[in-house]
Amino acid sequence: MFKLLIILSLFGCNKKVDFTINVADFGLKPNSKENAIPSIIKAIAECKKHPNAILKFEKGRYDFMIDPAHSREYFESNTTNDGKKNLAILIEDCTGLTLDGGGSDFIFHGAIQPITIDHSDNIKIQNINIDWDLPLTAQAKVWLQLPKTLTSNLMSNSFHTRLLMENWFLQAKIGKRNQLVLWNMWLTNT
Repeated sequence: MFKLLIILSLFGCNKKVDFTINVADFGLKPNSKENAIPSIIKAIAECKKHPNAILKFEKGRYDFMIDPAHSREYFESNTTNDGKKNLAILIEDCTGLTLDGGGSDFIFHGAIQPITIDHSDNIKIQNINIDWDLPLTAQAKVWLQLPKTLTSNLMSNSFHTRLLMENWFLQAKIGKRNQLVLWNMWLTNT
């Protein structure tokens, strides 16, 4: 019996102890449509105090809006947009953190980076769905192309309203539920 107790004690010494933190304890409730970022900043600060912490979300929708105070300068290789990035969830200087979304939908508003992991080890992200309130891009199927005209059907339910191309004119047809269903573009002054 004494040998069994010693063996169990030795194996028990190596067991990782997890500490669970619920975002609800920091005022964040699902489906509230309130900006989740301030509560998550506080919750992650608490996680940093507990290596191998689990940050849990109750299943639902969580909205992330741009907060200029929560941006940081990053230079990334997969984008031409160098400089300040709007950050939603910043996991920095953490060890062994598990972010468990519980099957939740994380909805991002505007040009915001969903999850940034910086100077951290053994981070696990699970059970989340990432989407945007309005997609940052739209897809279209071209069905008529002339030298200076392009006609297509928009494949997305929404369209980012900024048109950043000079010398292009956009004509749009709005369908049911105010969705853009047909649009024409053509060059001007050329």
